[in-house]
Amino acid sequence: MLKVKARVEKKTGAEDWAGTGRYLSIAITSELIKPASEPAKTKRGQHRQFKAPIPKGEKVFSTLKEGVSAVSRGDGRILFRGEDHSYTSAAKILARETGRNWPSIQGPLYWTYKGRKLTDLR
Repeated sequence: MLKVKARVEKKTGAEDWAGTGRYLSIAITSELIKPASEPAKTKRGQHRQFKAPIPKGEKVFSTLKEGVSAVSRGDGRILFRGEDHSYTSAAKILARETGRNWPSIQGPLYWTYKGRKLTDLR
């Protein structure tokens, strides 16, 4: 990206379209301020899936809706209502069912195992 210096000066003898007499012109020069001294940022890696240390077959419970549970698959995913889900996708379903139309959600915050939030078990 090329950075340039800009100079703003009052233009005399001209009026803007509203008739206030305050008309500015901007003069942009192509003088380079400073070359980038830092290397370009690299693209972030792919999002890592949450993997809580919960044994396969153990129940996890939702904090969004009382009495709702799912079964751990042991690989960071759960069996929720008979379908394979991530903690986030299942939490998003429950959030919408309870009237929360959040655009995104951090699923592991809304599941517990043996009374502890999954985010505390990492």
